Amino acid sequence: MADVVPVSGSRALGDASGAFVGVAGLSESKAAFRDLVARSLVTMGFQLFDLEDEELIESAAQESSMDAELLTKAHALTVERPLVFGTFHAYHGGEPS
Repeated sequence: MADVVPVSGSRALGDASGAFVGVAGLSESKAAFRDLVARSLVTMGFQLFDLEDEELIESAAQESSMDAELLTKAHALTVERPLVFGTFHAYHGGEPS
């Protein structure tokens, strides 16, 4: 789960102060995954604030801790498309809405 904030000048979230979004990807390490997520978010007008609950896709699927939509997208990951995002859930003032 990524906690994101809009980059300066971005109106991607309207007047919301941030958002939570599920993310799945192919990576060699947690550090490489974090870097891939951060770089991808910048292209969408966001900055990565925090990344938590990182786990292998297989583990998340077995424990049912991954959103079904994101899990479906995760099955389509390839080297050419190594990252997918779920639905962005905006929040105001530090609380999810």
